[in-house]
Amino acid sequence: MDTQKKDEKALVVLTQGQLKNLYEKVAAIEANEAVKAFRQEQKKEYSRQGIPDICAVVIGRYYGFEVKRPFIGILSKIQEHTIRQIKEAGGKAYVVTYPAEVTEILQGEVGLAGMGR
Repeated sequence: MDTQKKDEKALVVLTQGQLKNLYEKVAAIEANEAVKAFRQEQKKEYSRQGIPDICAVVIGRYYGFEVKRPFIGILSKIQEHTIRQIKEAGGKAYVVTYPAEVTEILQGEVGLAGMGR
């Protein structure tokens, strides 16, 4: 008797809620891995300091978000300089404390209805 089962398939039935939960967990794992990879790149010898924590291009415009802790987070000189450079180049740069601030800014800037849902 062959104990190895090749190409064994199973049918799994999930409710819509279970499927959404599964997608959210996978997205969280992938996001966590992306953050780890990003932080490793930041530690490399030739990476540029002062780059905002969150960078995005939305409808052709660059957005940089520097995330600071409430009340005690302060920008370094290189971060201040980088934010000035971004703005001078026509991009948008903000200092934020909470993720909801990013959503609010983008909704106000580009009118993205339904963001954050």
